[in-house]
Amino acid sequence: MDVSAAHAASLPETDDHWRPGDHTREELLRATVEGGMAGVVSHPLDNVLRHIQRMCEGDPGFQFGLSGLTSFSPEQVLALVADASGFTPAEGATDGAFRVEAERILAACAAAGDRLAEACRRRERMIIATGHPIGLILLYSELAGELERRGVEILRPLGAAHDRVPRRGRDVHRR
Repeated sequence: MDVSAAHAASLPETDDHWRPGDHTREELLRATVEGGMAGVVSHPLDNVLRHIQRMCEGDPGFQFGLSGLTSFSPEQVLALVADASGFTPAEGATDGAFRVEAERILAACAAAGDRLAEACRRRERMIIATGHPIGLILLYSELAGELERRGVEILRPLGAAHDRVPRRGRDVHRR
């Protein structure tokens, strides 16, 4: 079983947790840790460093569809990752756990929420995309629906092609 299939097999069934709701800050902080986004995360330091190296070397699979990323050194990228995550590995470290501060995640989500709210107010056009092989499509599908309900036009460059959730083979509906 490849890594993507193994990850897909570990995903929970979808439920109302994918839909917007009211939660206290404490609940959100706890959920980021319990969900593996904060605290010690699933990608160890050697994985993070390897991916940074591949991005800086120009590997197309690590460019996020952007140009100019090869102008950064691995040290510069690691500094950006450290700033975003709140975790700076010991100098010279090449393996071990990688940690992410839950507060940083909530701050980034609040900033993204502010920008998405602005897109709704301005009735902007938007593409929702991910390079992540599985999992996030469920979140992005709900996000696209919510944005559309609030006036954003979601662009679908490939037309009405359905995405599929690999584990269950069921369609993720488009609104």
